[in-house]
Amino acid sequence: MQWVLIIGLSAIIFGIAIAVGNSRQKELMSEGKIVKRDYSFWENMEIFSTGIPYAAVLNAVRNTDYSDLKADVYPNVNGQAAVLWKSSHAWNAKLLYAGENAGRQIYRFSFTGWRTRNGSPYRPDTMNMMMTRIEKMILAMDPSATVETHKMQLKSRPRFL
Repeated sequence: MQWVLIIGLSAIIFGIAIAVGNSRQKELMSEGKIVKRDYSFWENMEIFSTGIPYAAVLNAVRNTDYSDLKADVYPNVNGQAAVLWKSSHAWNAKLLYAGENAGRQIYRFSFTGWRTRNGSPYRPDTMNMMMTRIEKMILAMDPSATVETHKMQLKSRPRFL
């Protein structure tokens, strides 16, 4: 009898957690902070082709607030034309200037690391917010920018190593 009560309470708590998560997602979508994405979008790389020079992108990154993502910004990381974000939500993201192709500037945005719980990142909502913020920033600067999404080749490491 006791195990039935425990299973029932667990199901109720699980249902409430799902309802709260769905409510938050709908709220963020209505505010334009996230867009609907495929499951495991964090495993994709976005490649932007634009006319925006790196200095202008860097300026826009510096003038953007990331406090709601709890992310610190590191411009020109390791001497590269790249910006790294480290979030206290246990993920890192990187925007890398990949050079010029046919007169267009190429940038690659991807999540470079994240901790998981039960196979998913701890806060995929903040990861979606980050990706949406970068997309909007680039499109606001250059409405003719294009973006391609590519699946990344990932390496994972067991937690016990």
